[in-house]
Amino acid sequence: MAQQQKQQVIAWKPALLAVSGIVVFGAVVFVSLSYALPRGNRVGESLRRLSPLPIVVIGYRDAITTEELASNMRSVRRFYETQDFSKYGIRIDFSTEEGKKRLLVREKEVLNKMLEDRILMQLAHEKHIVVTPEAARDGVRRQLEEYGGDESKIRENLERLYDWSLQDFEEKVVMPNLYEERLVEAFKKESDTRTEAEPRIREAREAIRGGMSFDEAVGRYSEGRTREQGGKLGWFATDNLAKELQRPIAAQKVGAIGDILESELGFHIVVVEETKQENGKMLYQIKQIFTKKTSLADWMVERMRASPPVILSRDYVWDTDAARIEFRDDAMRRFEKELIEKTIGESLTLF
Repeated sequence: MAQQQKQQVIAWKPALLAVSGIVVFGAVVFVSLSYALPRGNRVGESLRRLSPLPIVVIGYRDAITTEELASNMRSVRRFYETQDFSKYGIRIDFSTEEGKKRLLVREKEVLNKMLEDRILMQLAHEKHIVVTPEAARDGVRRQLEEYGGDESKIRENLERLYDWSLQDFEEKVVMPNLYEERLVEAFKKESDTRTEAEPRIREAREAIRGGMSFDEAVGRYSEGRTREQGGKLGWFATDNLAKELQRPIAAQKVGAIGDILESELGFHIVVVEETKQENGKMLYQIKQIFTKKTSLADWMVERMRASPPVILSRDYVWDTDAARIEFRDDAMRRFEKELIEKTIGESLTLF
């Protein structure tokens, strides 16, 4: 009897191995197709919905999945497709080739924001920073007050514009903001944010007073993305600027080089190149010399360079120098650059 049972077990082993092999092979094919098939491919999209896979792996402890990104992009599309942007001269049509590219630019921005939020959470955990449920509720209450205080109307707008509940709003907006606020406070206690930025901007001012042109000073002293555009920020209403800059810029004469201004971001020397009225608002065309304070963002960049995320997507790669997710395709990089140049200072027209 024992011998017969042993023979039965032995007989089953090849079958079990065969089944296991088929399962493993099927899983490998499933995963491979999910990653390999391009966006828009019906089979690929169905596979990704069926079983969300990591698109960004962060420090072996966390990951952003394809479904999490897709969920946020559904909210993005809903927002733009439920708005009337005709007064801005913008037509939203994501079905065209250009519209698809614009949506892809937005997807990259959303993916980078999701990554930043995850890094914030990891840093907060390491610093033993905790946001209690009570603090979260208070954060929601403060946000509701900023938006007018009518909770039922805000709930209605969240549902209509984003397909969000108030709980979604708390998780996606309020909690990351609260963690960021607490990390900023911790960073300021541990760091001297003004160490290099202030002497550099003062050096720029003295150079201009000594006869250096503003444009030359931008190239020599300015930092950040605007340096690549010769310091040009584009057109802005004052309420879209850092609060510390609003009154000085509104009072500044066209063509005059302003004095040093300090904001949370850093130090600025601003030229108002031109002004105009549009839709009842005064707009200012601005260029600047900007020196950046050390910030929480720098802290995060250091973290991401030291331990870069793994990008599992055919569309994106990790840019170590910029510490950002960027397009893999050169044509998409050019499209994004041209889009930003056309719409600088007007974020709505990205879409």
